[in-house]
Amino acid sequence: MVSGPYPPKTIFFNTSERKGEAMLSTGLISEVQETVARAFALSRAELLSRSRRRAVTEARAVAMYVCRGLGAADAAGRRGWASFPRLGQAFARDHTSVIHACQTVAERRRTDREFAARIAAILSELDPATAGEAR
Repeated sequence: MVSGPYPPKTIFFNTSERKGEAMLSTGLISEVQETVARAFALSRAELLSRSRRRAVTEARAVAMYVCRGLGAADAAGRRGWASFPRLGQAFARDHTSVIHACQTVAERRRTDREFAARIAAILSELDPATAGEAR
């Protein structure tokens, strides 16, 4: 578990805490975890487990990627981003694992249409207004 200024799985939605960084609420992260787990036919507990089975690691990576792209919109309309360390806390992983997961999913999303469609379906379930946005 990554140590930090907040207890595990507590991420506040407060843009003033760090200049320019919008943070996700615990509820939104839980919603993303539940939605992704359901889309991959897993339980949330499996998603957050230490399992290294491909099905679990793929779902966990997608959940991290989706969380990284969600958040508050700033004055310019850009979506907020949760920091890698805060997502690491939420998923009980090191921030470098979150970085790797996000890079891997982003690359696969660019090259695999079926995978991209699966992520689009997850995004539309979470936020129908932004389902078509590239992240």
